[in-house]
Amino acid sequence: MKYCTACRLAYDGQVCPRCGKARSAEAHPEDPCEVIAVADPMAGMAEDLLRQNNIPVLREGALGGFFTAYLGAYGRGPVSLCVPFAELERAREILIPVFPEHFGQEDPVCGDPGEQSRAESADETGRD
Repeated sequence: MKYCTACRLAYDGQVCPRCGKARSAEAHPEDPCEVIAVADPMAGMAEDLLRQNNIPVLREGALGGFFTAYLGAYGRGPVSLCVPFAELERAREILIPVFPEHFGQEDPVCGDPGEQSRAESADETGRD
């Protein structure tokens, strides 16, 4: 698996899916990889879940480390949670049931989030 040092993403393929650059290397077990990026308080919940399962977490705000430290843990904007590459799959397994929409999964309780808007559109146009 490849690893983009700038975006902190592990991926399959030739270029990073986020930045589109080919500045990648093979992922090493200790490389910090983004597992989820969400706003607080969801980031705090995800971080707690990972720590309860003994997975080390690196928390970075969208504004960067200095501004996140200055504003406090609950500054504005999305928070990126990174885990060591060696723990990435286990972290995803823990977070997917709680945050399915952030992993391209359907919420088992609420269903497909797009399904509701498609149903509303059909009602407005008179189609079923």
